[in-house]
Amino acid sequence: GVATLPGEFIFATEQRAVFETTTPVIDWFDSSLAATYDVVVSRNSDLSAPFFTATGLTETEVALAPTNSGKFFASVEAINGEGVTVISGGPLEFFIVNPCNADFDGDGALTIFDFLAFQNAFDIGCP
Repeated sequence: GVATLPGEFIFATEQRAVFETTTPVIDWFDSSLAATYDVVVSRNSDLSAPFFTATGLTETEVALAPTNSGKFFASVEAINGEGVTVISGGPLEFFIVNPCNADFDGDGALTIFDFLAFQNAFDIGCP
């Protein structure tokens, strides 16, 4: 047989998408001959110090951990027995908008912990 790497593929989401949720989903089009996918998400453009990683995925989307508003970069690798193909177009750059401004810990729910975080910030007087 001929050794064949996974085929080229691209993100399905817009390059600079805004997710109006605290748990964004990253999705991509299928890579031909890919067995699994690995995903890395970081606040850094070089993908260092990842905020989220997932390996061995067989679906073409993944829900991230809940997070607060911010700018993130994502990369997806298609993997098979012959090697790895990294998504074309480089890392996806995206922004997360939390529709609930009072959700201080970014878990998607307003709880006493959000109030305590606000009260602490109020008491010390934010700069």
